Amino acid sequence: MSNTDIKNTAINQELLMDLNMHLGILKLASTLMMLEQRGNNPTSLAQSSQPLAAVISNHSFRSIIW
Repeated sequence: MSNTDIKNTAINQELLMDLNMHLGILKLASTLMMLEQRGNNPTSLAQSSQPLAAVISNHSFRSIIW
């Protein structure tokens, strides 16, 4: 295996870990949105002006762009 192959493998592994993290955040956001739609508002105690799921989604999409 050449040095280039090793570097590419490391980069690919890092990208996969980042992708898995973002997918996890999106799954959490979609679960929270579903709970809010059913009337079980998990953010009511935090008294947030914006639903927690929307905050997480916005953060996740911004992270993907960067």
